[in-house]
Amino acid sequence: MTDTIVVIIFSKHPTRFNEALRAALGLSLRGRKIHVFIETNAYQTMRHHESTIKALNTLKLLEHTIVISTINDTLMIDACHAHATEIWT
Repeated sequence: MTDTIVVIIFSKHPTRFNEALRAALGLSLRGRKIHVFIETNAYQTMRHHESTIKALNTLKLLEHTIVISTINDTLMIDACHAHATEIWT
């Protein structure tokens, strides 16, 4: 997990949410594995936006992990063991 960068997205604001996804894509250019965690309520708000769909599809195509869930122990463990963690609120 030390080569992984975790991006946690809580924001329900469209601009901020999509900025977080763009950041995740940009971080992937460093050659590290990206683990994107999207809080369930934020995802429900943004899931139909075209830019969200495109960004998530691109991350999946590049074989990065995308998890849509509530905060849990697994997320916290992943964040603690990651090379870096970004939190978007």
